Parts: sequence; C-alpha cells; structure tokens
Amino acid sequence: MSLNSVHYEICGKTFSRLQLLMFAGVHGIHRTLQPSERIILEVTDIGEGAVLDIFSPKIAALQVVIYPSQRLVRNHLLINFKQKSGAAFNWVQKQTQYTQNKNYERLEANATREDDFRYTNIFTGKECICPLIGYLVWMKFGYVMTVTEREFFESFLKQNKKNSQSILNLINADEKLWQEKGYSWNGFFNLKPGSESYTILKEYRPGVRN
Repeated sequence: MSLNSVHYEICGKTFSRLQLLMFAGVHGIHRTLQPSERIILEVTDIGEGAVLDIFSPKIAALQVVIYPSQRLVRNHLLINFKQKSGAAFNWVQKQTQYTQNKNYERLEANATREDDFRYTNIFTGKECICPLIGYLVWMKFGYVMTVTEREFFESFLKQNKKNSQSILNLINADEKLWQEKGYSWNGFFNLKPGSESYTILKEYRPGVRN
C-alpha cells in the first residue's frame, strides 16, 4: 500500500499518511517511512485539529496534535525505545524543516518532567517505566518559554538566587540545579526564518553546551 493512498480529512483539508508522519517528524527517527518499518499511525479528530498517535519498533510513543487552520503543530510526547545521542535533535530538525516548508508558523511542546512515567509497549503488552525529561531538553533545540511560563521562571530564579536571561542560559550555567529542582513547562518554536528558535537550533551541537 502506498503511503499516499490513505487520506485523512482534518478541518476541511486532506492529508496523506506520508504527510502526517512528516508533520510529526517521524522521518527524523526512521530513515524510511515505508510499510516495512512497521509504523503505526492512529488519527483522532478533535474538531479544530487531529491527534496523531504513532508507534513503531523505534518509537515507544509519539503524540502530536496538528491544527491546520492555525498553522500550528503541538508536540505532546516522545518516547524512543533506543535512546542514542542526537536522536531527539534529528527529530526536531526534520520536523521544523517540514512544517516551515508547509508555511506553518509555530511548533509548541510540553516540556514535561515525570520521573516515573508508565506506558504499555503495544508490541509486547508489557508495562514500562521511564522518566520524561523534556524539561531538560526542549530549550536546547530552540524552544523558548511562553510569556506565562516566563513569569513562573522569574520566580524560580529569585527563589534560587540566580540571574539568567533564559532557561537555556540557566541550563548552560547550572544544569544540576534545573535537573534537581526544575519542572514541566510549555514552550514554542518560532518557525520564522532568522528567529531566536532557529538561531539556537543552528548552534546546537550534541554533547556541547551552547
């Protein structure tokens, strides 16, 4: 079956299976999106958009919400079975490239902290436990805090006697503090060329502080 033979209607717009997988950045995790990769895509209509739940031998869980009318994609969750250096970066890079080429304006993300997250491996049926560490990662890839989150962050800085211009600045100066006391936050990636988000992503090097 061709990746373009299955279509979904979302907010009056038609998307192929291939397009939805690329909006979710799956081509940054799998080198090919062919059926041989055993990628499962579940699409749930929510009126103003659609929830994409994706599973594969490499992806324990990936949940993305696409809002075509708002030209917005929101990343809720990503868990890889095999964690390796650069995997998350490749995913973000491919997703930003594709959504920007489709004239989308913004990506959003839940930068979650959950130390003992539980999920079920749909291939084995076994319950698994792993930490969600998005709160430590998303800022490194160009995601910046919303205005509301920034207000909470300012309070955090005062309580811990820190003076940082951004969460990325804090991570580079004292990652241990944020690792121990940090919390979940909402962020966004500005897809406009030349934005702060693109500057951070361009300068990112796996294993090297910005």
